[in-house]
Amino acid sequence: MSEFITSSKLNEFPGVKVVMSTRDFGNQSFQHPSISEKETIQNRNRFFSEKKINPKAIVNVGLNHGNNIYWTEKGDRGKGALDKETIISNHDGLVSSDRNVFLMVTIADCFPVFYYDPINCCIGLVHAGWRGILKGIVEKPIEIMKKNSGSNSNKIAVFIGPGIHSCHFEVSDDIANQFEERFESNIVDNTKNRKFVDLTVAIKYQLELSGIKPNNIEIAPECTYCSDSMLSSYRRDKDDYVAQAAIIGMI
Repeated sequence: MSEFITSSKLNEFPGVKVVMSTRDFGNQSFQHPSISEKETIQNRNRFFSEKKINPKAIVNVGLNHGNNIYWTEKGDRGKGALDKETIISNHDGLVSSDRNVFLMVTIADCFPVFYYDPINCCIGLVHAGWRGILKGIVEKPIEIMKKNSGSNSNKIAVFIGPGIHSCHFEVSDDIANQFEERFESNIVDNTKNRKFVDLTVAIKYQLELSGIKPNNIEIAPECTYCSDSMLSSYRRDKDDYVAQAAIIGMI
Protein backbone atom coordinates (compact mmCIF):
# COMPACT_ATOMS: atom_id res chain seq x y z
CA MET A 1 0.00 0.00 0.00
CA SER A 2 1.35 3.43 -0.95
CA GLU A 3 2.11 6.13 1.60
CA PHE A 4 -0.47 8.84 2.30
CA ILE A 5 -1.09 11.66 4.79
CA THR A 6 -4.04 12.20 7.10
CA SER A 7 -5.04 14.20 10.20
CA SER A 8 -4.98 12.88 13.75
CA LYS A 9 -7.11 15.85 14.87
CA LEU A 10 -9.93 15.36 12.37
CA ASN A 11 -9.75 11.59 12.67
CA GLU A 12 -10.87 11.98 16.29
CA PHE A 13 -14.37 12.51 14.89
CA PRO A 14 -16.37 9.60 13.45
CA GLY A 15 -17.87 10.08 10.01
CA VAL A 16 -15.19 12.28 8.41
CA LYS A 17 -12.46 11.12 6.03
CA VAL A 18 -9.28 13.12 5.37
CA VAL A 19 -6.55 11.95 2.99
CA MET A 20 -3.74 13.48 0.98
CA SER A 21 -1.74 11.63 -1.65
CA THR A 22 2.03 11.48 -1.81
CA ARG A 23 4.31 11.33 -4.82
CA ASP A 24 3.84 7.52 -4.78
CA PHE A 25 0.49 8.11 -6.49
CA GLY A 26 1.90 10.34 -9.24
CA ASN A 27 0.43 13.55 -10.57
CA GLN A 28 -3.16 14.29 -9.51
CA SER A 29 -3.75 17.64 -11.24
CA PHE A 30 -5.42 18.21 -14.61
CA GLN A 31 -3.64 21.58 -14.74
CA HIS A 32 -0.16 20.10 -15.03
CA PRO A 33 1.49 21.55 -18.17
CA SER A 34 3.18 18.36 -19.37
CA ILE A 35 1.42 15.33 -17.84
CA SER A 36 -1.51 14.07 -19.88
CA GLU A 37 -5.12 13.87 -18.76
CA LYS A 38 -5.03 10.11 -19.43
CA GLU A 39 -2.07 9.56 -17.09
CA THR A 40 -3.62 11.79 -14.44
CA ILE A 41 -6.89 9.83 -14.60
CA GLN A 42 -4.97 6.58 -14.12
CA ASN A 43 -3.16 8.06 -11.11
CA ARG A 44 -6.39 9.34 -9.63
CA ASN A 45 -8.18 6.03 -10.10
CA ARG A 46 -5.41 4.25 -8.22
CA PHE A 47 -5.50 6.77 -5.37
CA PHE A 48 -9.31 6.80 -5.12
CA SER A 49 -9.44 3.01 -5.22
CA GLU A 50 -6.78 2.53 -2.56
CA LYS A 51 -8.46 5.04 -0.25
CA LYS A 52 -11.93 3.55 -1.00
CA ILE A 53 -13.42 6.80 -2.31
CA ASN A 54 -15.96 6.63 -5.12
CA PRO A 55 -14.88 9.07 -7.87
CA LYS A 56 -18.58 9.72 -8.56
CA ALA A 57 -18.71 11.39 -5.12
CA ILE A 58 -15.70 13.68 -5.66
CA VAL A 59 -15.86 17.37 -6.60
CA ASN A 60 -12.62 18.97 -7.81
CA VAL A 61 -11.86 22.65 -8.45
CA GLY A 62 -9.57 24.27 -11.01
CA LEU A 63 -7.23 26.60 -9.15
CA ASN A 64 -6.40 30.23 -9.89
CA HIS A 65 -4.66 31.34 -6.64
CA GLY A 66 -7.62 33.51 -5.67
CA ASN A 67 -10.12 33.35 -2.83
CA ASN A 68 -13.27 32.02 -4.51
CA ILE A 69 -15.06 29.28 -2.55
CA TYR A 70 -17.62 26.98 -4.18
CA TRP A 71 -20.66 25.84 -2.18
CA THR A 72 -20.91 22.16 -3.06
CA GLU A 73 -24.07 20.06 -3.15
CA LYS A 74 -24.93 16.46 -4.03
CA GLY A 75 -25.74 17.48 -7.60
CA ASP A 76 -22.10 18.46 -8.07
CA ARG A 77 -20.75 15.00 -7.28
CA GLY A 78 -18.37 13.69 -9.91
CA LYS A 79 -17.47 17.11 -11.32
CA GLY A 80 -13.78 17.24 -12.17
CA ALA A 81 -13.05 13.84 -10.65
CA LEU A 82 -12.09 11.95 -13.80
CA ASP A 83 -12.79 14.56 -16.48
CA LYS A 84 -11.08 17.95 -16.61
CA GLU A 85 -13.89 19.38 -18.75
CA THR A 86 -16.30 19.21 -15.79
CA ILE A 87 -13.92 20.67 -13.20
CA ILE A 88 -15.26 23.62 -11.16
CA SER A 89 -13.08 26.36 -12.66
CA ASN A 90 -11.63 29.49 -11.06
CA HIS A 91 -12.11 28.42 -7.45
CA ASP A 92 -9.55 27.58 -4.77
CA GLY A 93 -11.84 26.05 -2.19
CA LEU A 94 -15.06 24.20 -1.49
CA VAL A 95 -17.56 23.91 1.36
CA SER A 96 -20.38 21.37 1.78
CA SER A 97 -22.90 20.17 4.34
CA ASP A 98 -23.83 17.02 2.40
CA ARG A 99 -22.66 13.54 3.28
CA ASN A 100 -21.01 11.38 0.63
CA VAL A 101 -19.63 14.47 -1.09
CA PHE A 102 -15.83 14.49 -1.21
CA LEU A 103 -14.08 17.82 -1.75
CA MET A 104 -10.74 17.82 -3.57
CA VAL A 105 -7.95 20.28 -4.33
CA THR A 106 -4.43 19.65 -5.62
CA ILE A 107 -1.20 21.07 -4.21
CA ALA A 108 2.54 21.08 -4.90
CA ASP A 109 3.80 23.63 -2.32
CA CYS A 110 0.63 25.52 -1.43
CA PHE A 111 -1.13 24.33 1.71
CA PRO A 112 -4.32 22.27 1.81
CA VAL A 113 -6.43 23.49 4.73
CA PHE A 114 -9.18 21.11 5.88
CA TYR A 115 -12.17 22.28 7.96
CA TYR A 116 -14.73 20.20 9.87
CA ASP A 117 -17.67 21.22 12.04
CA PRO A 118 -18.78 18.06 13.86
CA ILE A 119 -21.79 19.78 15.42
CA ASN A 120 -23.43 21.08 12.25
CA CYS A 121 -21.84 18.48 9.94
CA CYS A 122 -20.10 20.81 7.51
CA ILE A 123 -16.73 20.45 5.77
CA GLY A 124 -14.41 22.77 3.88
CA LEU A 125 -11.15 22.54 1.97
CA VAL A 126 -8.96 25.25 0.44
CA HIS A 127 -5.78 25.51 -1.61
CA ALA A 128 -3.84 28.20 0.27
CA GLY A 129 -0.83 29.68 -1.48
CA TRP A 130 0.71 33.01 -0.64
CA ARG A 131 -1.55 34.93 -3.03
CA GLY A 132 -4.71 33.33 -1.67
CA ILE A 133 -3.60 33.82 1.92
CA LEU A 134 -3.11 37.55 1.34
CA LYS A 135 -6.59 37.63 -0.25
CA GLY A 136 -8.16 36.00 2.82
CA ILE A 137 -8.97 32.54 1.48
CA VAL A 138 -8.29 30.91 4.85
CA GLU A 139 -11.12 32.86 6.50
CA LYS A 140 -13.67 32.47 3.70
CA PRO A 141 -14.80 28.87 4.42
CA ILE A 142 -15.50 29.79 8.05
CA GLU A 143 -17.74 32.67 6.95
CA ILE A 144 -19.63 30.36 4.58
CA MET A 145 -19.94 27.59 7.18
CA LYS A 146 -21.44 30.10 9.61
CA LYS A 147 -23.84 31.55 7.04
CA ASN A 148 -25.01 28.35 5.38
CA SER A 149 -24.76 25.78 8.17
CA GLY A 150 -24.98 27.80 11.38
CA SER A 151 -21.45 26.81 12.39
CA ASN A 152 -19.77 28.26 15.46
CA SER A 153 -16.07 29.06 14.97
CA ASN A 154 -15.03 27.60 18.32
CA LYS A 155 -16.44 24.21 17.34
CA ILE A 156 -14.64 23.95 13.98
CA ALA A 157 -11.54 21.75 13.81
CA VAL A 158 -8.86 22.51 11.21
CA PHE A 159 -5.96 20.58 9.74
CA ILE A 160 -3.24 22.52 7.91
CA GLY A 161 -1.69 19.93 5.61
CA PRO A 162 1.84 19.86 4.20
CA GLY A 163 3.14 22.81 2.21
CA ILE A 164 6.38 24.69 1.73
CA HIS A 165 7.72 25.88 5.09
CA SER A 166 9.71 29.00 5.86
CA CYS A 167 13.01 27.14 5.54
CA HIS A 168 12.58 27.19 1.75
CA PHE A 169 9.97 29.85 1.02
CA GLU A 170 12.24 32.72 0.05
CA VAL A 171 10.39 35.76 -1.32
CA SER A 172 11.06 39.17 -2.82
CA ASP A 173 11.09 42.33 -0.72
CA ASP A 174 7.70 43.30 -2.14
CA ILE A 175 6.00 40.05 -1.07
CA ALA A 176 7.73 40.12 2.32
CA ASN A 177 6.46 43.67 2.88
CA GLN A 178 2.89 42.62 2.07
CA PHE A 179 3.04 39.90 4.71
CA GLU A 180 4.64 42.19 7.29
CA GLU A 181 1.89 44.76 6.73
CA ARG A 182 -0.88 42.15 7.02
CA PHE A 183 0.46 39.90 9.78
CA GLU A 184 2.53 39.95 12.95
CA SER A 185 6.19 40.88 12.69
CA ASN A 186 7.69 37.40 13.22
CA ILE A 187 6.20 36.09 9.98
CA VAL A 188 9.26 37.16 7.96
CA ASP A 189 12.73 35.82 8.73
CA ASN A 190 15.60 37.97 7.50
CA THR A 191 18.65 35.75 7.06
CA LYS A 192 21.76 37.19 5.40
CA ASN A 193 19.67 39.77 3.52
CA ARG A 194 17.29 37.07 2.26
CA LYS A 195 13.64 37.00 3.27
CA PHE A 196 11.67 33.87 4.14
CA VAL A 197 7.93 33.86 4.94
CA ASP A 198 6.28 31.38 7.32
CA LEU A 199 2.92 30.65 5.69
CA THR A 200 1.85 28.35 8.53
CA VAL A 201 2.04 31.33 10.90
CA ALA A 202 -0.12 33.35 8.50
CA ILE A 203 -2.71 30.59 8.15
CA LYS A 204 -2.90 29.96 11.90
CA TYR A 205 -3.17 33.71 12.54
CA GLN A 206 -6.13 34.00 10.17
CA LEU A 207 -7.84 30.95 11.65
CA GLU A 208 -7.54 32.27 15.20
CA LEU A 209 -8.68 35.72 14.06
CA SER A 210 -11.80 33.98 12.72
CA GLY A 211 -12.48 32.41 16.11
CA ILE A 212 -10.91 28.96 15.69
CA LYS A 213 -9.50 27.76 19.01
CA PRO A 214 -5.72 27.13 18.98
CA ASN A 215 -6.22 23.60 20.35
CA ASN A 216 -8.56 22.87 17.43
CA ILE A 217 -5.79 23.49 14.89
CA GLU A 218 -3.36 20.80 13.76
CA ILE A 219 -0.36 21.62 11.56
CA ALA A 220 1.28 18.85 9.55
CA PRO A 221 5.03 18.70 10.23
CA GLU A 222 6.02 17.91 6.63
CA CYS A 223 7.53 20.56 4.38
CA THR A 224 6.95 19.74 0.72
CA TYR A 225 10.42 20.99 -0.20
CA CYS A 226 12.24 19.04 2.54
CA SER A 227 10.24 15.82 2.22
CA ASP A 228 11.65 14.88 -1.17
CA SER A 229 11.12 11.13 -0.75
CA MET A 230 7.44 11.58 0.15
CA LEU A 231 6.17 14.80 -1.42
CA SER A 232 6.72 16.75 -4.59
CA SER A 233 7.53 20.45 -4.52
CA TYR A 234 6.98 22.81 -7.42
CA ARG A 235 9.80 25.06 -6.22
CA ARG A 236 12.26 22.19 -5.78
CA ASP A 237 11.26 19.88 -8.66
CA LYS A 238 10.36 22.57 -11.21
CA ASP A 239 9.19 20.92 -14.47
CA ASP A 240 9.47 17.47 -12.89
CA TYR A 241 6.97 18.21 -10.11
CA VAL A 242 3.78 16.21 -9.59
CA ALA A 243 0.74 17.61 -7.80
CA GLN A 244 -0.69 15.83 -4.75
CA ALA A 245 -4.43 15.46 -4.08
CA ALA A 246 -6.10 16.55 -0.85
CA ILE A 247 -9.59 15.19 -0.07
CA ILE A 248 -12.14 15.52 2.72
CA GLY A 249 -15.64 14.04 2.94
CA MET A 250 -18.34 13.02 5.41
CA ILE A 251 -19.55 9.44 5.30
